[in-house]
Amino acid sequence: MTKHNKFVDAILILTISAVCFFCLAKVLYENDNKYTDDSLQPIGGILALSQEDVVDDVFFLANGWQYFDNALLTPNDFALGFPDTPMQFVTIGKYNNFALGTQHKSPYGVASYRLILDLPTTPTIYMLDLPEIYSTYNLYINDTLMLSMGNLEKLKIGKQSLSFVGSGKTEILIATSNNSHYYSGMTFPPAFGLSTVVAKWQDTALLLHVFVIVLISILCLFALYFGIKLRNKRTLQLSLLAFFLLIQSAYSVFFRFFVVESRWVFAVEIFSIYAIYLLIINLQRELLNKNTIYFKFVSWLIFSFCCLAVIYSVTTFDNPLIHQSFSALVWVMKYVIAIYLITNTLYGAYHGEPASQLVAMFAGTISVSLFTDRHFSFYEPIYGSFFTEYSGLITVILGASYIWVNLTEAYHFKMTFSKEKRILARQVDIQKSQYLEIAQKIEETKKQRHDLRHHFKTIYLYLLDGKTDQALEYLGNQDAVKGKFTTLALCDNIIADALLHYYQTLCEKHNIIFHTTLSIPNDIPVEDTDISIILGNLLENAYHASLESSNPQITVLGNYNDDCFVLQIENTFSSKIRKKGARIYSSKHNGFGVGTESVKAVADKYDGFVYFDNDETIFTACMTLQFSDTLAQLK
Repeated sequence: MTKHNKFVDAILILTISAVCFFCLAKVLYENDNKYTDDSLQPIGGILALSQEDVVDDVFFLANGWQYFDNALLTPNDFALGFPDTPMQFVTIGKYNNFALGTQHKSPYGVASYRLILDLPTTPTIYMLDLPEIYSTYNLYINDTLMLSMGNLEKLKIGKQSLSFVGSGKTEILIATSNNSHYYSGMTFPPAFGLSTVVAKWQDTALLLHVFVIVLISILCLFALYFGIKLRNKRTLQLSLLAFFLLIQSAYSVFFRFFVVESRWVFAVEIFSIYAIYLLIINLQRELLNKNTIYFKFVSWLIFSFCCLAVIYSVTTFDNPLIHQSFSALVWVMKYVIAIYLITNTLYGAYHGEPASQLVAMFAGTISVSLFTDRHFSFYEPIYGSFFTEYSGLITVILGASYIWVNLTEAYHFKMTFSKEKRILARQVDIQKSQYLEIAQKIEETKKQRHDLRHHFKTIYLYLLDGKTDQALEYLGNQDAVKGKFTTLALCDNIIADALLHYYQTLCEKHNIIFHTTLSIPNDIPVEDTDISIILGNLLENAYHASLESSNPQITVLGNYNDDCFVLQIENTFSSKIRKKGARIYSSKHNGFGVGTESVKAVADKYDGFVYFDNDETIFTACMTLQFSDTLAQLK
């Protein structure tokens, strides 16, 4: 593939991945969003529910909350009507602190949220699911203090669930305070409904998050194991990326079970978020063989921002300008990361980097996730996660898939190399065997030539003395006259004959009976390597199987005519034969036998077939090769 084609493909993949993730984000925004859910919403600070409304629905209380700024109110303050404190209606999540978007106003302070529920008259057990509220609060149901988290001096944050018996007019009042966190008050909508319905929703959401956490953990350990085993920097970086994604994804589950009192928990969270992007640009650089631009500048920029984010999250700043500046800097960094990823993806593709297509997939996904995170600002998932977590998960899955493909190719190469190495080793052994046999014959010939002078001299002396009978008797005692000849050729085909001789010699050493009647000419229309693969693998399997049997025996039968070649090899065996359909498992490892699969591949090449069968003691391998098409091509 040319550089131009890779560049065009990278643009195409980048566009497709971006469009696909945007469509995914759009679907999630419309169908897994507390703000777009079709459940009833409060209007003017009141949510009226009938008996039919509360049967099987969860209500995400986002709109129409009464908001009292700079006031910690209690139910007593509403005993005679509304207090003198100014009130406005707010949507939970529109703003993330008490400043409510007002410039030069501190996010620190106090505020109260109030909502009236008009419930069915029949007393029923309801549940109120409270997400994290920053930083401390008191929650009242009607006139009763039901829940208290922390105090004015002590930060205390966690998700809480509250069950109560309600009917008719029910007042929810949440008085919050914050003097230490960059968020303040209620920033996520609470959930309300029948106790059983809300509990079912909580369990489903928790199960989905646990599944994602387990998946990321498996991918992290997978990458870590092979990164260490292969000493591969890319794989280790992917493992670290998965680890930080695991931290980010685990927070929703963590807050479900634990209440935190330390701001360092949030420092770890915010650091892990931006460390993910730092690792992504590092992974991109490694995949593109370091063929990137401005890497040092952008990596140091992101790392510096990570450190700044940690300082920001653990330090109390009462200056509104600092919070506004940091919020603006967050969006600048997201745009920088998106532009950098896209630019270097195209740069690497332009220079013909092989992994540019893979890089284009996650670069398009992550860039769009950063965009949708700002474009779909009113997004709070009901069951799933935020867009950036989805893009991170997709990136880790793509990276793990890339590793798996490489491992599969490496395994295939290893098995192929192992098979070729075994064939070459067998051929070397055959050549050594033939060399030793030839060397032995040469030595015997030398000895016979040396002794021949003495034989001629002895016979000459017998004849010279007229002792004809003694000369004939002496001559008759020699091996050449007795007919002690050895048949050297077991087959006319040189390759087949060498293989048969080799395994015949091995069988003789181990007391294995070896019978062969094989008729293959030298001009058979089968490549020499294919003959070696067929006979070498089948004879090797037969030899090893016979070694373990009580009555070892191998029989080789085969015949060739103009149209086909038929081969049958039988051998005794004693170990258990494992099969899956027509495929046979190897006796040397857990996978399928490489030798039998190689023989099948050769049979397919010549429009033939291979058949394996066995009874209690005899294993039979039958093969037929068809040559009508091959001969026609030769003619």
